[in-house]
Amino acid sequence: MIRINLSTPALLQRLRVRRCKERKKYPLNYPESRMYYRYGITIAEKNSIFEKQGKVCAICKSPDPKSKVGWHTDHDHATNVVRGILCHACNTALGQMQENIEVLQSMIAYLQNHAVEQRAPDKEAT
Repeated sequence: MIRINLSTPALLQRLRVRRCKERKKYPLNYPESRMYYRYGITIAEKNSIFEKQGKVCAICKSPDPKSKVGWHTDHDHATNVVRGILCHACNTALGQMQENIEVLQSMIAYLQNHAVEQRAPDKEAT
């Protein structure tokens, strides 16, 4: 099997030049076409999803995107269906856990068990 290094300086420069040309050729449509190409939705549809969730993160309900780049469009990597709009922290957490429901449930159980242990001494003191 032949491996191609996609991070060579020459390739990265060609990609930058291509993106720059695309932006110049389609200045108003570039963000729209990028959103549609990546997720199959328009920016208007993304804004509608964000409005329906109250203009907050779909997971933590924070009104702050917690990032300079703004809100993240969360999607199922297997089907590419958009699930919601997330803040940077929640999007990163999902990515780090590889969207594994069992691991996320285990994390919740872990936090709940330790929360009980931490509260137990306080109850005995009173």
